[in-house]
Amino acid sequence: MNALPFLQSELAAQVIERRILTEEFSTARCGFCPDGSLIDANIVRDHPSVIWVTHHAGFGVDSMTTPVRARFLVLH
Repeated sequence: MNALPFLQSELAAQVIERRILTEEFSTARCGFCPDGSLIDANIVRDHPSVIWVTHHAGFGVDSMTTPVRARFLVLH
């Protein structure tokens, strides 16, 4: 007996949960970030599949920027 057709139908019936990643690039000097953070918080509250990450780099660096996050400046 070939189990492949059964396995294919079982796999097709499964629902794969997907996640959405939103990234915020921020520093203490950013004038847009407070509003952006509020918008992101509301999105995450209303849509549990959204993952929110803030990189403390973007508008330059400040005392809270880690060396790892400073490398993300090229992405901004």
